[in-house]
Amino acid sequence: MPHNGLYKKGGTRRDFLLGGLCLPLLGGACPVWAQQSGAPHWMPLSRAVLDYEMDGYWNRPVSGEGRIDWKYDRASTLYELDLTISAMMMTFLYASRGTVDPAQGLIPVSYREKRIGRDRTVMIDHAAREVRFSWKPREVKDMPDGIQDVTSVVMQMTFLMANDLQKAQVGHRFKFPVARMGEVKFWDFEVMGHPVVETRLGRYTTWQVRRIPPDNVVDNDVKVEFWLAPELFYLPLKMLFNKKDEVQLWVSLQKIRQVAA
Repeated sequence: MPHNGLYKKGGTRRDFLLGGLCLPLLGGACPVWAQQSGAPHWMPLSRAVLDYEMDGYWNRPVSGEGRIDWKYDRASTLYELDLTISAMMMTFLYASRGTVDPAQGLIPVSYREKRIGRDRTVMIDHAAREVRFSWKPREVKDMPDGIQDVTSVVMQMTFLMANDLQKAQVGHRFKFPVARMGEVKFWDFEVMGHPVVETRLGRYTTWQVRRIPPDNVVDNDVKVEFWLAPELFYLPLKMLFNKKDEVQLWVSLQKIRQVAA
């Protein structure tokens, strides 16, 4: 069912329901059916297109635009997740493909990066429990349980927290094996707080989650931090990408272009 606005008819932003999950923790009014035992758990939207504004520093001051494009087919359980960033007259694509399991969440089967004339894909073979790389066909990595990719990992945390609010508590940690270009690496995340964030769309209570670098290891990866908004379908309201003195990019939600439950 498509939604042209953010609110249910006759209600307020805090009354909005998504996928059968009521939000009493945010002061929302729960209808009788959502309070009954057996009410469905949160499941992903079937469609969401979000426009973002980006500014910051990437070896020099930079500004640009971003977009998250999410598609989910409930019949086949297949999902498509694309993150596109346009800056410095270049476009970068980070794309995840896979399925959604009602109990486990996202199960990615491929991850693609396209940027500056380079187009590479990571293949995740769950049957063979292997990870392969399109540009290095002879190289194979073992596939750990619970594997995610660089793009799917944020949506997977959203799935886990929305279905178990204990995982959204401050201090809770997540650990995921993450498939990326040429390797599989464990990433740790921690829920840092529930700050209220002011945006062009209004003020929202968020779940702030930050990637925690490995202990006693020099980690040159770009750090990532994001603010999820339960009142806006649990979607990312803001994101921060940071790498020492080289990169600091703020990505802020400007417009919800399309949403379909």
